[in-house]
Amino acid sequence: MTKKIYIIILLTLSVANPLFSQKSQSSLQQMIKAFQQLDYETAKKIGKQIATDFESYTPIELFEAHKILGIIAYQEGNLKESNSQFDQALSIDRTAELDSVYVSPKIIQFFNELKSTYSSRQKSSEFYKDIQYRYLVQPDPRPAATLRSMILPGWGQLYKNDKRKGYVLVGSTAIAALSTVLFHFMQKNAHDEYLKATEIETIKQKYDNYNLFYKLRNNTALLAGGIWLYAFFDALLVEPKERQLKVSFLVVEYACVSVQLSF
Repeated sequence: MTKKIYIIILLTLSVANPLFSQKSQSSLQQMIKAFQQLDYETAKKIGKQIATDFESYTPIELFEAHKILGIIAYQEGNLKESNSQFDQALSIDRTAELDSVYVSPKIIQFFNELKSTYSSRQKSSEFYKDIQYRYLVQPDPRPAATLRSMILPGWGQLYKNDKRKGYVLVGSTAIAALSTVLFHFMQKNAHDEYLKATEIETIKQKYDNYNLFYKLRNNTALLAGGIWLYAFFDALLVEPKERQLKVSFLVVEYACVSVQLSF
């Protein structure tokens, strides 16, 4: 039995690079303008380029591009291509609706039928008949990373694949926390010895030891708190260093091989 291959592209929802954003918005606007002017050839050319350079575009922009390509294909009588483009759009947003002000009722009906049967069609081998791109939206990792760094500083950075920073923060937190506990018990012991001292010289010496461990405990506690704050805001505000693209090859028989590419 011939195995069919299905390619899935994971899109990360994150704040886009300003240069990418300006480029993507300009291309999409040109595509929309050409579509509105019934210049379908230009719109299709731009749309295919957008699909090729998908890593430079947000999921919403990719959805719009595939939606327009689907509408054009339907109007040109190419239902197979329209089906393919609408399916790619639905793989990004399965709750989307077409605007009845700009789209004919027949196209809306065709789109809604594809949407209502999308999940069931995925289980059919016909859905995998041709090698096609499918998008799977991966949420911005920062909220989940922030929660992890609240629990353990550095865990969120490891979750965002910033391993060097993550290990440094985990190690620093462990050292600061253990030092705080150690100095606390040493301070407590020194305080007890200070209270037991009766001679003047001994009292001064015991007090100096107690004061030293007291300051060390407080300073290491402050250091641990500072590391926690840094890890929290770093996980919340800093984007992942590398834009990651994961491509999975899924065969119909449900055997799966995954390959991850990092850019």
